[in-house]
Amino acid sequence: MKQPKQLIKLGFMKRFTNLDRLILIPYIVLVLIGFLAVYSAAGTTTVTPIGEQSNVLVKQLAFIAFSFISLVVSYFVLDKYGNRYYFLTISMGILLLLEIMVRLFGDEALGAKSRLTVGPIQIQPSEFVKVFLIWWFGVLLADLIKNKRVITQFVRPFTKRKLPPYFDAMILYGLPGILLLLIFMEPDVGTALVIMMTIWIVLLVAGRIPHGLLISVAGLVLLFILFNYFPIDLLGFLPSHIVSRIVAYRDAFDAASNEGFQIVRGYMAVAQGGIFGQGPGASQFKAGYLPEATTDFIIAIIAEEYGLIGVLLLFSTLTILITRIFIRALKATLTSTKYILTGVGGMLLVQSFINLGGLIGLIPLTGVTLPFISYGGSSLMASSIAIGMAFTALDNEDKQLGLANVSEKQRTFTRSLVMKDGK
Repeated sequence: MKQPKQLIKLGFMKRFTNLDRLILIPYIVLVLIGFLAVYSAAGTTTVTPIGEQSNVLVKQLAFIAFSFISLVVSYFVLDKYGNRYYFLTISMGILLLLEIMVRLFGDEALGAKSRLTVGPIQIQPSEFVKVFLIWWFGVLLADLIKNKRVITQFVRPFTKRKLPPYFDAMILYGLPGILLLLIFMEPDVGTALVIMMTIWIVLLVAGRIPHGLLISVAGLVLLFILFNYFPIDLLGFLPSHIVSRIVAYRDAFDAASNEGFQIVRGYMAVAQGGIFGQGPGASQFKAGYLPEATTDFIIAIIAEEYGLIGVLLLFSTLTILITRIFIRALKATLTSTKYILTGVGGMLLVQSFINLGGLIGLIPLTGVTLPFISYGGSSLMASSIAIGMAFTALDNEDKQLGLANVSEKQRTFTRSLVMKDGK
């Protein structure tokens, strides 16, 4: 195929002007909506001093700044080092170490020990595990398709001994399995569930799970039985706060004074918002009547202040972002790009579903945040890194066509030529 004559090299910094706008613009809009929602949910003179409200404002602005930096850094670092096995190995080692430190020295909150505090900084490593494993599986699965023992070839010079044929699968699945086990032990069941479902989606697309759809349906049926019909007295093997959430899920109004308090208050906030809402900053339930208003139940405050219309606009923006990522995954020619984009879109979809499902009583509460909207630096930074990963994967795709440093208009023209040539 002949390259079009009008291909013009652009400068290093101009790469950002060529990022997919249907991913970049919804991302920025969602971050801004999240900032306004968190500031509103945290700010009320009846329960929060004005100084504390200003502190939340400063913190959230800092989170947003660090998140934009995280996106840019991940975009360039992954572009340069992301496909190198030593980068994957070092990153995996750091995350394993952080999760072990959480287990030993983490701060406990709401029945879970999932955060590390270093001076004024508090981080939740499981959030970064969630996005790293998308890249881990995206790169390694794509390489294994080309060469079934590619991990063995990387490790053999260091071990200088023959490795068993199952070594590649053991590394590919075993190390993430250890991370997942450590997260379950915190216990951070919500994040672990998001990780498992995201990986499941990637493996389904990669064809690595025989009869995957049948197994998925069976798993959903078992969860439905556990949540709805399994005797509460026999759930002693689960942590007490998880059992409380299942009790609240089964009949929130019957347990409205204890386990179901948060869910019932969330229902009331949504109902009070109606179609058009009470107006910006006019939420009554944020004034101490709704626990976790800035995190798990941020959407309830948005519904109360902006009504059904505001919630629909929010989820329409999120839908545009996720749909665009999936569309680009379907059109990808590079296997790694397809898997990484599928993982990023799958993670955002699963996390949004779990957060909204907990609010409306479709599933038990899990403590999973709403991407880009809920308060929290680790969550926002991890979601931003995932967007940076998506941009890097798309750049790798364009490099295959020689389009890494050209304008979007020229990219579109060249891609159309590629499609006509059947390549």
